[in-house]
Formats: sequence, structure tokens, C-alpha cells
Amino acid sequence: MLPVQFLKGEIMPRCARAVSLTGYYHVFDRGNSKQIIFEDDSDRYRFLSDISDRFARHKVAVLAWCLMDNHFHLMVDDPYDNLSKAMQCALTAYAKYFNGKTGRTGHLFDNRYSRVAVESDTQAVQLLDYIHLNPVKGAIDSLEAYRWSSFRAYQLGYDPFDICDAAPMLDIVGGSRRYCEHLKEVAGRIWSVEILPRRRILDEDALSVAREVLPSIDPALLKALPRPDRDACLLRLRRAHLTVKQIARITGIGATSVTKATAGWNEAA
Repeated sequence: MLPVQFLKGEIMPRCARAVSLTGYYHVFDRGNSKQIIFEDDSDRYRFLSDISDRFARHKVAVLAWCLMDNHFHLMVDDPYDNLSKAMQCALTAYAKYFNGKTGRTGHLFDNRYSRVAVESDTQAVQLLDYIHLNPVKGAIDSLEAYRWSSFRAYQLGYDPFDICDAAPMLDIVGGSRRYCEHLKEVAGRIWSVEILPRRRILDEDALSVAREVLPSIDPALLKALPRPDRDACLLRLRRAHLTVKQIARITGIGATSVTKATAGWNEAA
């Protein structure tokens, strides 16, 4: 599963980034204090333009992407170890644009962006699924209707936004049709577990249920995800009738945090 982890310290030097043997990485960041970083479609177009331009200059390829209101996810191929320069240039350019447009000041993004090494084809496919299912709320139709991800690129075999290169991952998964079938199957497993009738889940079965609900991410790694993604995953676990204590034990996230993130889970089910 994806080894998502990073450190934040006050006076400790930054730890060296993990280097991927494949050259593939999961890159994500969110707005400072969870603020919105994309107010409208023009902002999203501008961000994609900044990413495309700066990444091309540094020979970093985007393999998949998804934009949400206050965060984004990228899957990239960085064969020349230029990702840090590309990200710095792209995020700085977008922050200057956004702050100038809105009249705000200060940091737009939340600290340093996160980069996670992808070490195998299996992990790469898991990451691809995770990115494309990020905006989904309850049906595959909502995935197809969501414009601001690379899912359409994987449906069509090319990206209408001309941002990502879908070919390397489509080669791994066997083409567009096979990938779409695969993603629908993954989504179906998630939702079928979420709508199961209420039942008591034994502690020894809790981890297996969690892996059914979250087939694209190791539950033990949720605590390092951006808060909106983490909370969405916790809600899915609660809707599958895992208890707060079981979720806390499986994920390593405190019971209080789990309770806050999953408040009203009955109404959401």
C-alpha cells in the first residue's frame, strides 16, 4: 500500500524526501488552514496551466490529477528528480495569481507540499484509483460528471485538458475500457460495504472490513492524508459499522478525532 508519511517540526531540519525507484510520486497539498484555493473554473484552468507549463520546463510528467475546492492530488513521473523545482515554480505562480485576484495576503498553501514515493505497478494502480475516486460521493455517475480530474483522459485515452499523459498507466491496466470496468468494480465494492445492514463487527474482522471499504489506501496510512480526504475515509469506515474504537485502533487516529470526523454518520448513510 502507499507509504504516505511526512514530518512537521518546529526547529528540526526537514527530512530528506523518499526517492521512488519507479520515478512515480503522489503529490498533494491543500489550502492554508483548509481555505478554498479554487473559487471558480477560471482558477482551476489557471492552476492546470501553471502545472503544465512549469512541469514541462522541468521534464516532469503528470500521469493523473484531481482538483477539489481546497486541495489537489497529482500522480507524476519525475525521472530527472526535478519535482521540487517544478512544484515550487508552479505553486508560487498560482499563489501570486490567486492572491492578486482575491486581494488576500500570506501563504495560500498549507506548509510544504507532500510527496509520496510509488514503488510498484500495484501501488501505482491503487493511487490512480484513489485520485479518481476522490470526488465521488455515491455513484459512478458522479465520477463521470466530475470535470476536474483526469478520469476522462482514462476513458478517452487522451486528456481533453492536455495536462496528463494517460498512456503509461493505461498500458499497465490494459487500456481504457478495462480500466473503467476495474474502477467501477472498486467503487462498487466500497459502496456495497457501506450500505450493508447494521450489524456488529467483531474486532478480529474489523481490519478486513476496513480494507474492503478502502481498497485503494492502507487504513494505517490515513492519518497522513490531507484532512478532507482523511475525514471522508473515516466516514466511510463508520458507515460500514465499524465502531469508533475499532477505527482508532486500525488507523492510529485518536478516538476524539474519529468521533468529530464522523459526526452524523447515520444521516450520511
